[in-house]
Amino acid sequence: MAKPHVLVLPLPAQGHVTPLMELSHRLVGHGFEVTFVNTEVHHAMVVGALKPAGGASALAGIHLASVPDGVADGVDRKDICKLVDSYNQHMPGHLEQLIAGMEAAGRPKVKWLVADVSVWWSFDVAKRLGIRVASVWPASVACLAINLQIPKLTEEGLLNNKGTRHSAHGALPPPGRPRLRDHLRQHRSASRSGRQRAAGGGRHVGAGRHPPGVHL
Repeated sequence: MAKPHVLVLPLPAQGHVTPLMELSHRLVGHGFEVTFVNTEVHHAMVVGALKPAGGASALAGIHLASVPDGVADGVDRKDICKLVDSYNQHMPGHLEQLIAGMEAAGRPKVKWLVADVSVWWSFDVAKRLGIRVASVWPASVACLAINLQIPKLTEEGLLNNKGTRHSAHGALPPPGRPRLRDHLRQHRSASRSGRQRAAGGGRHVGAGRHPPGVHL
């Protein structure tokens, strides 16, 4: 009897890749076949990090796969907003092609998608393909609570829709500190993923801290 095939998809960032890689090891230990999907850029980083640890043997049965992220040459990869826009626009189609290609090559049909809340667009792909979903919040509960309060902060006028605090309601962040615009962007993604989970019967798994794993 074939092992249930699970596709694991993190947001392409170390603080997201590491805990989902650890989760993948746990899934393999419980008898699942796991394919861990990264962008091509982060896939190369994971492969490079594995070499000192023994290469493929350190994966303990996890299959690695990658998809293009659509980020154009010359784009600053430290610009989170541009990265997220590119992921949302280009990666869904590549993910769907990857799943179809694996099945055409004789791999077991993907039964579950275990994906980071921040890559909400993957839940749309899973729904189209009839794949069940479990979403993961890999950061702290406090961070999740802050994100969930963003609509209330904007409704009460403490933030505008660009994530900037109104100076009339208190001191602005010190120079050099990030504004909340990125949190707003992430919140919108998380909110949409929540609606998709509700529609598709998916599950949500949260993590209070980042467990040890492969470090990029």
